Parts: sequence; C-alpha cells; structure tokens
Amino acid sequence: GCYMVIPPKIFTELLKSEKLFTCPNCGRYLFYESK
Repeated sequence: GCYMVIPPKIFTELLKSEKLFTCPNCGRYLFYESK
C-alpha cells in the first residue's frame, strides 16, 4: 500500500460497514480483517 494514514472517519466506517472503501491517496481497496 501507500502507507498513508487513513482518516478516522473512513476507519470508523470501515469497522462498521461491509461496503468497499478505497484509499483516498492511492485508490487501493481497504478492508478490516479481525483476528
């Protein structure tokens, strides 16, 4: 990835949602994988 910090709003939505998000900097798909 581009190693940029994800904005807090996007990270919060990522945790709560099953939508696909993309990095605002490089456009890669973001997902949260719980362990």
